[in-house]
Amino acid sequence: MGPPRVVIVGGGVAGLTLAALLFKRRFTARGQGRERREGEVPRVVVLERVASYRDVGYVLGMWGNGLRILKGIGVYKRLMELGSVIDNFLILDEKGDKLSNFELDDLNSKFEPAVMVKRAEVLQVLYEYLLAETDVDVRMGTTVSAIHHDAQSAVVTLSDGSTIEADVVVGADGIRSATRQMAGFGDVPLTFWNFKGCGFWVDARECENMDTKTVIEMWGPDGQMFGIYPHGDNIVAACCTLHCEEPDMPDPPDARIDHIRREFAHWGGPVPSILNAMRNPKDFYSDDLCELTMQREPYEGRVVLIGDAAHAILPTAGAGAALAMESAAVLAEELCWCDGSSFDDLHRTFRNYHQRRGGRVERVRQDSNTLADAITWSNPVAVVMRNLMMRQASPMTFSKKMLKLMYDPI
Repeated sequence: MGPPRVVIVGGGVAGLTLAALLFKRRFTARGQGRERREGEVPRVVVLERVASYRDVGYVLGMWGNGLRILKGIGVYKRLMELGSVIDNFLILDEKGDKLSNFELDDLNSKFEPAVMVKRAEVLQVLYEYLLAETDVDVRMGTTVSAIHHDAQSAVVTLSDGSTIEADVVVGADGIRSATRQMAGFGDVPLTFWNFKGCGFWVDARECENMDTKTVIEMWGPDGQMFGIYPHGDNIVAACCTLHCEEPDMPDPPDARIDHIRREFAHWGGPVPSILNAMRNPKDFYSDDLCELTMQREPYEGRVVLIGDAAHAILPTAGAGAALAMESAAVLAEELCWCDGSSFDDLHRTFRNYHQRRGGRVERVRQDSNTLADAITWSNPVAVVMRNLMMRQASPMTFSKKMLKLMYDPI
């Protein structure tokens, strides 16, 4: 009896958050107020394929629903020291003319203030917390070659041939999850939105009139978008979308800067100075814009999926990281009431987790897709109507959406 033994495949936002919350909920020896006995196996193990989080990923927009989970873990203050608080969300057309401006002062005063932060910094903060404060076993530079599970237990085989036995295996390894394939979920196709997202960092001092408290998104007439997301220390994260007819098209790094400059050569506002400030194309983050919607439950046998492995949404709403943290919080809570040795008990836990998360994830997905539809319109008449509606949009509409996100049960 006792807490289930948990192996988490993937040390991203979802995986590290889950590990920290399981410690908080006394799953490990130290979480129970004691040190692990000699020969006692760790009850929570995280397996992450990269050796270091130094350059992992791009930028994250964090809203209060995710930040309050980090506050509960105890890393909120450290994260706020690293990120940049955002006061305004400004939408422009491709010429740089204003479509809408949503001030965040009221929202920031009621909840944890919205912040832009590097994904690598979020991961490093959580990783350092796990190393310093917990006895969670985090194994960097580790990959999984096989997962076998039945009614009695699960066995995870690592690429070096060693094995770990567990009661629960959590797939937290992203939108292209290998855990889904190895655990028997079958093929889960991605929905491709005919765009590639390309992100890069520029020096704010090389950009004209850069407001370090304002997020700017520019919506073009041909479905393209150019986003500007300030970060601390005179750094600006920029992101643009590029048309792609099919996924996985060639994307040679040496051609990226010229490609982006050609695509956005006629855009105005802050875009020209940012294009001039682009530097090393090998440091750019580039990926197809895809979403993942599972047509079945996110669990199979003793394996359960969280984060992008279960519900990857488009980045248009800036809600993916917070959704992953919410899922980690719900799964950690449900696992508290579970006897991991009981297969029936475990499935009841997984069903409860899915029932609690399914509706909320789908609502956020729909909001994100509605926004993506509006951004990617290319019909000239539709674009004129969209811009007119955005100019007339009330800030209260945005506030109501965000308040619902904050207040709705997770």
